[in-house]
Amino acid sequence: MLSLRVKARSLLGTQLRRLLNSSTHRCLTLSATYNAAQNVYKNEKECLVIKWNDGNVDEFPHVYLRENCRCAACYTDERKSRTMYSPKEVNLDITAESAVWNTEDDQLEVNWEDGHTSHYSFEWLKYLRYVVAAIILDNLNDPSDN
Repeated sequence: MLSLRVKARSLLGTQLRRLLNSSTHRCLTLSATYNAAQNVYKNEKECLVIKWNDGNVDEFPHVYLRENCRCAACYTDERKSRTMYSPKEVNLDITAESAVWNTEDDQLEVNWEDGHTSHYSFEWLKYLRYVVAAIILDNLNDPSDN
């Protein structure tokens, strides 16, 4: 079972690198402002883009965000791990239908095309952006995956 998870992670990493290497951008506004973000939108790279009030911009591929959902159905807090699934169940083409800031909970709420809803705190998004940056740097150092 572990080897299936490793294969799924490898496949997701390769797909993520492809998404991040694409150069086209077309913005579609999905939400209003938030106290830490100016805007959230999706682009042609199948990413949610967050423009923060400090001027920084982060891109999160849809599949990456969906894979890192921490709701009770997707993540087991007791084991501190994601629930097990078959690599065939990973939808690499998952798309966010909407994304809005929930000001009451200070979280990004994403509604997915499969009917699932994910909530991401600012702290979790901040952590995830460093992981994305590490993958980009790894890809720059290993051009064989392009």
